[in-house]
Parts: sequence; C-alpha cells; structure tokens
Amino acid sequence: MDPKQIKEEDSLLNEVKNLIEIRKAHKALMNSGEIRFICNGAMGEPLAYIRLADGEAILVVLNPTDREFELDIKDAFCEGEFLYQIGEKPTFTEGKIVIKKMSAFYFMGV
Repeated sequence: MDPKQIKEEDSLLNEVKNLIEIRKAHKALMNSGEIRFICNGAMGEPLAYIRLADGEAILVVLNPTDREFELDIKDAFCEGEFLYQIGEKPTFTEGKIVIKKMSAFYFMGV
C-alpha cells in the first residue's frame, strides 16, 4: 500500500474508506435494501436510483458526463441531507433535480 494514500485526506484510498463507512451506517445501502431505478445510466445519462430499507430512503446519483441533467423525482427528496457528495451540489426545484456535470452524491430524504 502506498504510504502517501494513507496520509492524504483526498486520496482514493481514503475516499473508498469514507464510502464504506457511509454504507455501514445506513441499512438502505446494504445488499438487502430495495432498489428503484430513476435513470439507468444508459445512452450517456446519469445513473440514479433510490435505495430503501428500514424506513430509510437514499437517493444515489452518479453523473460522469460533461453536462447537466434534469430528473423528475416528484417531491420524495425535496428535503433531507447529503450523506456524500463529490463535485457541485445538485439543485432541487418543484419535484425535479438538476444534476451537475461530473458529480456524484448520496442524499437521504425525510
């Protein structure tokens, strides 16, 4: 293991460790949780899905493209908190979400 990866906060190693800790803390992100796809990532679109388990609902979005996308999410995720984010934060308006280019996030709805 590269010692620089351990020391650098923004290294890939530490990013993966952070994601593992988030997954361990939320049952909806475990294998037993239900999954509902909003956008399947095909044809140059982002991958977006909702994970559900034990009363938790977490929106997971990955947009590796160089353009923004608008998705209809109804009002299910108009309020909540970001559990993880890389890139620019999305904007939520009237049942839609604008996903910024080159970004990813986990958002837990209330």
